[in-house]
Amino acid sequence: MWAEDIATDERRYAQGSPVAVAEAITGLITSKSIPQFEGARTGFPEHRQLCLALCGWKFTIETLEEECQELIERGQYYLAIVQAVLHGYKHIALNLLRSLIRSKTIPNIGLGALLASTEINEEQHEMCLWMEADAEDPALKALLTYLTTGDWRTVMKTTYLDSDYRIALGLKYLNDTELSGFLQGETARAVRNGDLEGILLTGLTEPAMDLLQTYINKTGDVQTAVLASAYANPRYIDDMRWDVWKGTYFEQMQTWRAFHERARFTVQHNALAVDRDGRSYKQSPVTTIDIVRGVPIRAAMESLDFLLLEKAVPHAYNADDIYRAALFVVSG
Repeated sequence: MWAEDIATDERRYAQGSPVAVAEAITGLITSKSIPQFEGARTGFPEHRQLCLALCGWKFTIETLEEECQELIERGQYYLAIVQAVLHGYKHIALNLLRSLIRSKTIPNIGLGALLASTEINEEQHEMCLWMEADAEDPALKALLTYLTTGDWRTVMKTTYLDSDYRIALGLKYLNDTELSGFLQGETARAVRNGDLEGILLTGLTEPAMDLLQTYINKTGDVQTAVLASAYANPRYIDDMRWDVWKGTYFEQMQTWRAFHERARFTVQHNALAVDRDGRSYKQSPVTTIDIVRGVPIRAAMESLDFLLLEKAVPHAYNADDIYRAALFVVSG
């Protein structure tokens, strides 16, 4: 979004001018009532605001306080405090910290005095350093790193915070040149490591397929890759790897006896696999099936998927019905 790079496949484009992406970004900002950007000097404030929205940035105190409370309820106490500080609301962070200490949810380690200070002295600086070294909570480490240096850039160089937080920090505090370099580096790292959080940077584009391939190679988790990219394949991406992943996933579903789920996936995915004019990217399903003894179970299930799609009433069949039909096709 920042680089206005929405991939090269022509199926992603509607007819329009080369500046359509920038115009679309401005239109989205207006339609979503996203407030003006506040942060580093930039020539692309609308781009930054929309990217911040994609990162889950909270644009009002009310939504920020709700988010912090949800984090506390999930046991992410220090992350709630960090969330308030990086949004620029130290008073909210101090209120949260005070409440957590009073309820004995977290220990009093002197964090309040550090947060309340406009700048820390040498003794406090040393204290932050050893507290950071001893801390186990990544969010607390990130907060202490910031308090030590007074610069979020230092935090961005660590992995204490998840990608969406570090990207949001870059959008708020880096200049345009620095931000472009940072996002390129983070994208390359995510693709190289198969980090699913990197889809925030790649979007469902060709680089996302490379990222997911690395993820599969590392984890063997084909299901996540197939489901994560099903919306874009083949609607926006023409990558044969997805068909290979889907075939493997369908074989897994076969061993799980997830016949109904598999048929429902086929129906719903075929409904998505259409171009802008509603024409399907899929081949037309067959209308007849030859019942032959010894047909592989995979071929039989593919035929049943097509039948369900053609009838357009997938919920009329339960898993047992599909399984019995598959056995009939296989055994004759």
